[in-house]
Amino acid sequence: MQRKRIVIIGAGPTGLGAAHRLQELKHEDFILIDASETAGGLSKSIKKDGFTWDLGGHVVFSQYPYFKNLVHKLVPEQNQIRRDASIWMKDTFIPYPLQNNIAFLPEKEACECISGLLKLTKKDETKKPKNFEEWLLQNFGPGLYNTFLKPYNSKVWAYEPSSMNCEWMKDRVATVDVEKVVHSLIKKQPENSWGPNQFFEFPKQGGTGAIWDALFQTIDPKKVRLNSQVIHIDPIKKTVLTRLNGTFEYETFEYDVLISTMPLNLLSNLLRLEPKHEFLYSSTHVVGFGIEGVVPEHFSKKSWMYFPEDNCPFYRCTVFSNYSEKNVAKPGKQWSLMCEVSESRFHNPDMKEQDCLEAVEVGCFMTKLITANDHIVSRFYQKLEYGYPTPFLRREEVLGNLLPFLEKQDIKSRGRFGLWKYEVSNQDHSLMQGVQVVNQILFGEKEVLI
Repeated sequence: MQRKRIVIIGAGPTGLGAAHRLQELKHEDFILIDASETAGGLSKSIKKDGFTWDLGGHVVFSQYPYFKNLVHKLVPEQNQIRRDASIWMKDTFIPYPLQNNIAFLPEKEACECISGLLKLTKKDETKKPKNFEEWLLQNFGPGLYNTFLKPYNSKVWAYEPSSMNCEWMKDRVATVDVEKVVHSLIKKQPENSWGPNQFFEFPKQGGTGAIWDALFQTIDPKKVRLNSQVIHIDPIKKTVLTRLNGTFEYETFEYDVLISTMPLNLLSNLLRLEPKHEFLYSSTHVVGFGIEGVVPEHFSKKSWMYFPEDNCPFYRCTVFSNYSEKNVAKPGKQWSLMCEVSESRFHNPDMKEQDCLEAVEVGCFMTKLITANDHIVSRFYQKLEYGYPTPFLRREEVLGNLLPFLEKQDIKSRGRFGLWKYEVSNQDHSLMQGVQVVNQILFGEKEVLI
């Protein structure tokens, strides 16, 4: 094992995963830096008025034994939950994913979707799609695209599908099994078994942030600098300069290898690299409502719901109290909804907190999530400037040039926005990126998540 001085920027899942792995290997020469007062990054949880809120619709599932074993060790008390996801459109709930449940659409839309799918089966060859829009049309047809896929993807990404590449999907988008669609049409039975998160776990207390709080507690406090903003990186001298927030107290750290989880565009600015391309991303507004009373029966098993239509600003809403009774202040007497709204310069630009809260509340009435009889006792709001890294059209080319350049400078850019790969940015992916990059630095092992 090589002895190297390692500086880690960012105490989210990737940075914490790297720090934990270094401690696990008894590698003492490292420091973990984060600008926030608390660890957890985009995966922390926040408590307000006795209600617990995640910063988005997080759930715990993974194919990685290392991640699963670590989570169960850190937070052994987990609720086991079966996914019940739906799409609210045409004034009704339709089982998720829509492409496998066309039978539950109104007759007109169902016929358009089926017609588009049947035309696809007659094509012998399909040209390589140039963007996400072309990929969707080639795989689902115009009926499904216009009915659901275009409005929903435009809403969640805050960019048009035509401005996104199609290299990122892998198992992120359910393709159509026409045979299953036909069976569903005949039997009128929902087909909702697609996806890796049919069953998931959730901490009984503290939200998913409980995992990252517990992991942070395992890190030697002497190896941590919270509330410290990185203001300069010198790749020649291999130093990182930080400033304690709100002060003129500075600290310099020397490194042999730098693991950065800050957004790639911000890292490029600190390194004063000439911009080669604009890195597209969307911000996320998280809005939570704590509601008096018992969760309505029709929501009692729901996990989350998608909203493609323009009668509400949010693209997804989670019945967050269903994940754990401790997510509310008075278990059994309250329930909670958590909504997510995306923003870019093309979609909900410069949305302010009060405007967002009001628009989401009206949207909850319009989509029948709440009624005039429901009493909201707590409102939560948090804006994440960096919510989703958008798979922009030239992303593979840009990353293919930038990441190797940084590697030559002994800078490892990892994490949701450090790698800018949405497809490997779940909590488990992110932690494993931290673990794998440490194994690569110290043992030369190949990383599989870059």
